[in-house]
Amino acid sequence: MAVSDIPSHRDFLDVGLDHLQLAWDQVANLMTTISDGYNEYDKETEDEYWSASRRILLTAATIMQQGVELSLKGYIAEVTPYLLIQDTTAKFSGISAEGNILFSDFKSVDAQDLIRMISTFTNKELSDTFRSKFEEIRKMRNKITHSTAQDVSIGPSQLVELILEMHSELFPQNHWPTDRSEFLDRMPVAHLGAYEFTRNTVCWEMEAAINLLKPAKVKKYFHIDKKQRRYSCPQCLSIANRDAGFETRLAVLKPKSPTSTNLYCFICDKSFAVKRVKCDTPDCKGNVLYEDDVCLTCAY
Repeated sequence: MAVSDIPSHRDFLDVGLDHLQLAWDQVANLMTTISDGYNEYDKETEDEYWSASRRILLTAATIMQQGVELSLKGYIAEVTPYLLIQDTTAKFSGISAEGNILFSDFKSVDAQDLIRMISTFTNKELSDTFRSKFEEIRKMRNKITHSTAQDVSIGPSQLVELILEMHSELFPQNHWPTDRSEFLDRMPVAHLGAYEFTRNTVCWEMEAAINLLKPAKVKKYFHIDKKQRRYSCPQCLSIANRDAGFETRLAVLKPKSPTSTNLYCFICDKSFAVKRVKCDTPDCKGNVLYEDDVCLTCAY
């Protein structure tokens, strides 16, 4: 008898990351849909919109939690995936010595034990903030999964923050907009031509997230000042499908100065040397230009 289809730690991490992306899909769709109104909705209408989105947000939260659990299992599986089996003897009864048993047929360890197992068996360090948030969303997921959860709700900004927090802790070497782009390029609709709009979509989503989050959170997750004037990124302009309309400005001058010649885009995670010369396009007051004198204020 042998155990077959044993997953690698990379399998767990890849699927865990995909779950974070699937959770983001839900809230990003809601964010960009209401953003299309160009601030024309009053506060009452926005409140009604997000209230009607409650079930979608809760479902996204459960998907996110599943992704976090799978990612934690990935770090444990890097030591050995057999640590994830809760009871090795339960499945052996009635199986012949010649038969095989799937790894997925074993009962896995409980989610409440994952943090302790990470601390005991791995070198992965988890912050106190992560531990607290993990326990919070684990309990919330249990309520959502095992009941109608009438007393549970989660706001869009809270969910966005949780996804970004979980991602930064579990995948510290990764860059969220890059992971997002790679995920969208693997989606079924990409094979129908949507890959042409991946950069547009990522920029629209991140702009909506910036508008939703508080300045301190924007600084933490995107490394820019929410209140600072933003410019078009030359690389995003070259990659995006501008036929669909693309006026997103997410790059900022670093350091923030009237003479600064360094432009940083958190989508590309790159800096670009710019010239501080007045744009010659009528009615444009921009003075941040890139190669070939492309104005990064009006994008012409």
